[in-house]
Amino acid sequence: MLRELKFATVAIIFSVAFAIVGVLSIISVVVIDSNVSLVVESWQTYQVDRSDKAKLTSILQAEIGYGGAIHHFKNFIRI
Repeated sequence: MLRELKFATVAIIFSVAFAIVGVLSIISVVVIDSNVSLVVESWQTYQVDRSDKAKLTSILQAEIGYGGAIHHFKNFIRI
């Protein structure tokens, strides 16, 4: 069966196989690029959220926690 194949037929089979591999490679690169873009956007959103949370948490601790409103209130009480 394989002896009956001509060189042109084998060349066409290899060409089609390489074309399929090329198309699949391009598709995988596009999918990977879109996933990387999604991760970059998610990471930037996470960093912005965390930086805002850190700022707000430190402001809240300054007002309520040590050196904040509790200690200011305690200073007004005379025994």
